[in-house]
Amino acid sequence: MQAGASPENAFRDCCAEMEGRFGRTAQISGALRRICTGLDSRIPLEALLQGFGEETQVQEIREFAQVFAIAKRRGGTLTEVVTGSAQLIRERIETENEIAAALANRRMEQRIMNAVPFLIMAYISAASPGFFAPLYHNIGGAVFMTACLGVCLWSAEAAHRILEAVF
Repeated sequence: MQAGASPENAFRDCCAEMEGRFGRTAQISGALRRICTGLDSRIPLEALLQGFGEETQVQEIREFAQVFAIAKRRGGTLTEVVTGSAQLIRERIETENEIAAALANRRMEQRIMNAVPFLIMAYISAASPGFFAPLYHNIGGAVFMTACLGVCLWSAEAAHRILEAVF
């Protein structure tokens, strides 16, 4: 479109380019081929894009189709509108990816923090046999260590719930 082609011809060119790049059996090639077939049948591009958005249930495609239809009806500078909306969609996808990466990091940190008390106990037990004997061979020590285990399990569950609520 930036080279002066109509949107319909831009989609036809894009179809040929995607088939050359990813092959005829690629999912994107098939989707663009269906759009080109619809264009050959004189179905408006806006309707084809909206149908594609509904078919895929991808929010970004549906939004792009709506913006495209409005821009085409209103007679704005279609190239600028498409470029601007593509940039906004790209930025939103990047933000979502950054959030997903941060969430994965937080979940890994949570798993490590949940394991640390048990790893410390295993290390101390291996390095100093008998160190925990006073805690496990009497009622007071057993109650104390059971309470500590309960606190560890409660904190692991609380951390899990916080991560799920926030992210």
